[in-house]
Amino acid sequence: FDEFNRISLEVLSVVAQQIQQISIAIKMRVEKFIFEETEIRLIPTCAVNITMNPGYAGRSELPDNLKALFRPCAMMVPNYALIAEIRLYSFGYSDAKVIGTKATMALKLSSEQLSPQRHYDFGMRGLNALLVAGGNGKRSMGDKYPEDVIALRSFMDVNLPKFTSADLPLFQGIMGDLFPGVELPPSNTGDMMKVIDAVAPERGLQAAAPFCGKVIQLWETVMVRHGLMTVGIPPCGKTNVKDVLAETLARLSDGGDTFMPVTQYVMNPKSRTQGQLYGESDLNTQEWTDGVLAIAVREAAKAYGDGRRQWVVLDGPVDAIWIENMNTVLDDNKKLCLNSGEIIKLTPVTTMMFEVEDLAVASPATVSRCGMVFSEQVDIGWRVLAQSWCERLPERVREYSAQITELFESCVDCMWEMCSRKVKQPLVVNQHWLVGNLLHLYLALINAEIPLDPNTKDISQKEKELKLDLLFWLSLVWSFGCTTDADGRGVLNDFIKELAQGKQMQEKYQLICTDPESRPSAKVPFPDDGTVYDYYPNGQSNKWELWTKRITGFDIPKDAQVHTVIVPTVDTVRNAFLLQMLVRSDYHVLFSGPTGTGKTTVIQQELMKHFDRESFVSISFAFSAQTTANQTQDMIDSKMDKRKKGTYGPPLNKRCLLFIDDLNMPAKETYGAQPPIELLRQWMDTGGWYERKTSEFRSLVDLTFLGAMGPPGAGRPHVTNRYQRHFNYVFVLPFETDSMLRIFSSVMQWFLSKFPGQVSGLGLNVVKATVDVYESISAEMLPTPAKSHYTFNLRDLSKVQQGICLCQKSSLPTADDLMKCWAHECQRVFQDRLINNEDNEWFAAKMKTIMEAQFKKQWKQVVKLEPLIFGDFVDQKHAYYQEVVDHQQLSDVLQNYLMDYNQFAKRGMELVLFLSAVQHICRCIRVLKTPLGNALLVGVGGSGRRSLATLATFVAEYELFQIEISKNYSTTEWRDDIKRLLMRVGGNAKEVAFLLADTQIPKESFLEDASSLLNNGEVPNLFNAEDKTQILEVCTAPAAQAGRVGQPEVFAFFTEQCRKNLHLVLALSPIGEAFRRRVRMFPAIVNCCTTDWFMEWPDAALRSVADHFLHKVDLADDVFHGVVEICVEMQKSVFGLVERFHKEVQRYYYVTPTSYLELINAFKEVLQSKRSEVSKMKGRYDEGLDKLLNTEEQVKTMSTELEELKPVLKKTSAETADLMVVIEKKQEEASATAAIVSKEEEAASGQAEEARVMKEECQADLDKALPALQAALDALKSLKKGDIVEVKNMKNPPEGVVHVSKALCWCFDVKPKKVTAADGRTKVDDYWEPSKKSLWGDPKLLDRLLGYDKDNIPEDVMAKLKPLEDDPDFDPEAVKKASVAACGICK
Repeated sequence: FDEFNRISLEVLSVVAQQIQQISIAIKMRVEKFIFEETEIRLIPTCAVNITMNPGYAGRSELPDNLKALFRPCAMMVPNYALIAEIRLYSFGYSDAKVIGTKATMALKLSSEQLSPQRHYDFGMRGLNALLVAGGNGKRSMGDKYPEDVIALRSFMDVNLPKFTSADLPLFQGIMGDLFPGVELPPSNTGDMMKVIDAVAPERGLQAAAPFCGKVIQLWETVMVRHGLMTVGIPPCGKTNVKDVLAETLARLSDGGDTFMPVTQYVMNPKSRTQGQLYGESDLNTQEWTDGVLAIAVREAAKAYGDGRRQWVVLDGPVDAIWIENMNTVLDDNKKLCLNSGEIIKLTPVTTMMFEVEDLAVASPATVSRCGMVFSEQVDIGWRVLAQSWCERLPERVREYSAQITELFESCVDCMWEMCSRKVKQPLVVNQHWLVGNLLHLYLALINAEIPLDPNTKDISQKEKELKLDLLFWLSLVWSFGCTTDADGRGVLNDFIKELAQGKQMQEKYQLICTDPESRPSAKVPFPDDGTVYDYYPNGQSNKWELWTKRITGFDIPKDAQVHTVIVPTVDTVRNAFLLQMLVRSDYHVLFSGPTGTGKTTVIQQELMKHFDRESFVSISFAFSAQTTANQTQDMIDSKMDKRKKGTYGPPLNKRCLLFIDDLNMPAKETYGAQPPIELLRQWMDTGGWYERKTSEFRSLVDLTFLGAMGPPGAGRPHVTNRYQRHFNYVFVLPFETDSMLRIFSSVMQWFLSKFPGQVSGLGLNVVKATVDVYESISAEMLPTPAKSHYTFNLRDLSKVQQGICLCQKSSLPTADDLMKCWAHECQRVFQDRLINNEDNEWFAAKMKTIMEAQFKKQWKQVVKLEPLIFGDFVDQKHAYYQEVVDHQQLSDVLQNYLMDYNQFAKRGMELVLFLSAVQHICRCIRVLKTPLGNALLVGVGGSGRRSLATLATFVAEYELFQIEISKNYSTTEWRDDIKRLLMRVGGNAKEVAFLLADTQIPKESFLEDASSLLNNGEVPNLFNAEDKTQILEVCTAPAAQAGRVGQPEVFAFFTEQCRKNLHLVLALSPIGEAFRRRVRMFPAIVNCCTTDWFMEWPDAALRSVADHFLHKVDLADDVFHGVVEICVEMQKSVFGLVERFHKEVQRYYYVTPTSYLELINAFKEVLQSKRSEVSKMKGRYDEGLDKLLNTEEQVKTMSTELEELKPVLKKTSAETADLMVVIEKKQEEASATAAIVSKEEEAASGQAEEARVMKEECQADLDKALPALQAALDALKSLKKGDIVEVKNMKNPPEGVVHVSKALCWCFDVKPKKVTAADGRTKVDDYWEPSKKSLWGDPKLLDRLLGYDKDNIPEDVMAKLKPLEDDPDFDPEAVKKASVAACGICK
């Protein structure tokens, strides 16, 4: 077994037991043995031999029980020089020893002196590649060149492709030292180079020398290795090198076996599971399904002989799991071994090719098996990208290529150095990617601003030059200049302004790149005021204008809902403009930035309102940490229509804009890959993916991807460069204070315009105060492991504003009421998520400071009653959102609601509505009444989250929906429940609160679906065709009333209704790592929810609970109050101990409200127990007293009777004395008799023991004799008269028959006949003749034998028969050879 320790540790333990069974069977030398409950035949010469590479990724350590079954054999490093010498001799080299030594030294020196790269291998397989190349060179060149020249040529061809640009000179120096004075002959690639020079331009590429050199290197590697990897950070041309080589080979094909057309099978191995890649068996039916790779290799093997090369291209990350399954493919075996038992042999024209970014997690076994072609961006350079782009320019601007090229030459190098060295990059970028972004945006702007259609009127040359110049600088700003943060933009702003003025930049900014001799300046310089990010070129005037001038005609409709109002700002207008420009030129767009910067809002707003619905359709969904590649594929495939066989897309003549939010959220696998991202990258590179059921390639057309994501870090992983490079990237900065003030003041002033003047006049102050609170808490309350949900963004500002907008004119009659409402909403949004008293005290002090600064009033002047509580359910006559001024009345109202709930509910709730619980209920009601409101209730078990949320839902008059978890509750049941829920809220327009507790989340996929509901109001791939038909039936009419016509519009309407009517209430526990992990993996549960942190109960709450549960206990008033206070003090003391425990031991111990209730119940149980015990003891005491009184009466009666009985007692005593004399005499006689009996008993015991021993001996003899007796009887019964006659007729009987005859004579007392002995002198007894006459001749002999009295055999007969037992001639088997009848009688 090769690569034995790639098996997982659990399986190895089972294998050890199996091998041990085989070993034991071999030792026992059995022919068959039981193996895995099956009897199999054993081949005694079988043996188990294993090979393994220990000690790196993807390998297991052998368990001890397995190690003990093998004898280890360590492999030594072989003599490379000797191997090389022998191999070179076999190739025809006469100077093989010297050249072999040089080859070995070349590898040794390279391993010591070159940089440590993961794709370098200088081991045995590397040496073999050198030797094979040397052999090929010898065969092709023969004696045309000296052997050292041929060897040097071959060695260079094999090694140069894998070296980095920094290592190339070092390797060339090593080879120069090993082969001094040897000059390389020209490469024999003249014809191929000519074809490459022709193919590259046809594919829109530049036939630059480095690029063509990589094509040649790839070809040379294909010739010596059947497995190879192209490695390099993208974009570096790996795919183009491969495709150009394939086209070149097709054009050079001559019918031979070298130059042949190429068939490519391209797939991304990480976009599918390992089973979908190689093949897997169904767990239920054991039916085998081929994987994509297995099908590709099999097709390549079948195609052998059709005159084409077969390249199986795996374009994706290489890790130590899936690639290790190909070790037998990549080594000299050239076999793909599948789990089904099938083995597919690679043909000589099949090449396994891998395209990877790096080999950071690949195992040495993989690296050594593959040839390497390393590509770098410096090999190609950005200029070839610009040159190819210029050649593809529209005809009307192609003549200006020189002007454009000059701008590129003067700006790109210095801008890249500034971006890479002088400013911070939140997202890792590279030069080629940014150059690509520049070219994409530049062309998109040219398409939009310059009339390119030959049928339209052209503009003047001067104006065209001016526009091209302006658009270049705008493109430069929003490609190179938009990838950094706010501080970096400040640096780049000054740099770009000076660059546009044509200044020399190297010395001032300490750059490495040199300035051109003359740098062109911008035809229209940037204005001095503001930054380069504040301006865009006006298409009419061809001058720079502020982005703010594009904000026109913004009016909020009177009937608009606050949460639907979007206020345009410089940032939103600018991002929307860039999005429009790029999308209309079919480029993908990626917005990255902190949470709450408007990324999602801008994209969704553009998708809904500013893209023509006749030309575009949109799909939106969000990734989470649990999203899989299969889910992503199903999500997109379900939205596509079939165009033709194997081709899918949006409806005909439309382009689909596919928006993915939280693009970088999918969790990375063990070795760093993100399968959903790899699936999307496969579409970017190949235009489709493979269907999972049929493994057929599905092409997807007319798609443009839009992405939004937070910057990497804080639980968000980096996305591979190979995927990012397909996007135009814009880093979105957090809103500046002016922008935030503009957004929220516009909405606030619009809302307060109908309020009295003293109230509406504070609109701007309210906004400023809210922004101050937001900025202060964002700066001070930073997230930590214990406070992972301390992430604040603009959504929180919006929630404060939405809360204020719940009020009506009657709610806020005075300015003080508005201030109190503002304070209340800030507390609900910001303070309710704080986890301890320290943070709450800081927030309270900050609120007082901000109120004094913004409203010029002291906190106590405004807030007369604390805590602040607002609600709309306390006063039914005035049912609007207002301050609750009577907390007792509020408690009474909620108590009445609780009583009403318990009357109608199947399962009532016994709640104590202390003030803290009342506050939580009011907070939950506020969230439920807020549009798109969702709540996150965080507290330890038993804190009342679910009970209070249930009551809040009842008060809000919403339906409550919960799932019922059972042992067999699975994803299927969960999906069915979610279907019912969404049909309820979307189809029937019912307001529903979905309460989901952490105890109801057995699988993280449940929380992922909940996150999707929070983000989009839908769960991807939830509804089947039948469900969709039902949705259409229910929603078509209401959608038509809302002006939504058509199937896509009806489904969009259904989703909007779901978002509007569904309110998700999550009840989670902060204990342990689960809460932190979920906050990190599913950001929506914090971003889309209002958090309410359940802190420990205050003293009043503890007192109220104790009072409620103890009032039924019969206690005196003073004792009752004392017990209540003791319960409160005990709980508080435990809180103190917990805090001390954390400080001293750095460990958490959680005390839950349930513990407090258990304390009270324990007291009640102990009290009841003690009361029962005391009552029982009292009863026993009373009963004892009654017994004592009765006993006293009885004693008196007995004393009287005793006096009367005294004379009788004396008489009886005398009689007893006489009787004792008689008894003593009898006792002496009995003693003498007992001594005699004892002696007789001893004698009898001895006789009994002798009898017992004799009995055991007899029984043992009997146990032996009985089976023999039965066998003898059976043998007699089996005899026939013919057998007796046969013996009788014997003239010279054998010795065994004579012995049997003698025994019969003894048994039947037949006398022998005296005859002369053999010596002729003495007489001996002859039993044959008498037995022949008296016994064998008796026809009733068998009956006599069966009736023989075997229980009364005379002793003298037994004495005669006894020696025959040991006589070998009397053995039945020996007698049987002579006579069957004698044998039966012998037995």
